[in-house]
Amino acid sequence: MSNVIQFPAADPTLTVEFDAEAHAYYVGGERWPSVTQILSGIGLGYDFSSEKAMARGRFIHAALHQAFQRIYDRRNEIHRGYIEAGLAFIEREGFVSVASERIVLLPGLKVCGTLDRYGYFKRWPDKPVIVDWKSGDIPPWTALQLAAYDIGIDPKNTQSIERIGVRLYEDGAYDTVRYSPDSLKTDRVAFAAAVNLYRWREQHGLLREAA
Repeated sequence: MSNVIQFPAADPTLTVEFDAEAHAYYVGGERWPSVTQILSGIGLGYDFSSEKAMARGRFIHAALHQAFQRIYDRRNEIHRGYIEAGLAFIEREGFVSVASERIVLLPGLKVCGTLDRYGYFKRWPDKPVIVDWKSGDIPPWTALQLAAYDIGIDPKNTQSIERIGVRLYEDGAYDTVRYSPDSLKTDRVAFAAAVNLYRWREQHGLLREAA
């Protein structure tokens, strides 16, 4: 069966630059906040004070992206259990990856983000899926994070995109949290409200520190 799910083409009028060290997105030379910066700035999101946890997360994401590119060495011993958990999810669930670590733009909100995986399950080849890797607990605001990526992929909400958070464990196990399509519309609205609150707090100097 042919692959019917494709990642939407980027708007050719928007040029994006990403400063990995500063975790900053620049669109047409203007800095746009990231999805996670929006959530952290209003009191949601992770506590970025733990450099160790941040470094672990970056390493795991990079390794799983290498696996997508077919250049990952499975003899690697660093955080191996977490990485094998991600690979186990892909293999056991029959997930077909179309895009990995892909920048997503939300021009209407002037926000950027990088989704972890986009693809579909072999048993449902016509249903797009967004996957987010978590090497810690999957917090409730993950629903808003994935709804934001959904806005970037499908601005007019014409598709039914499934959202899944995948909790990776050190022993190679994984758990999943699937977010109901019935809540997607309200989650998209909630994220847009979060952006408005972020802008208000920014205007009044009330933003939390975010990575």
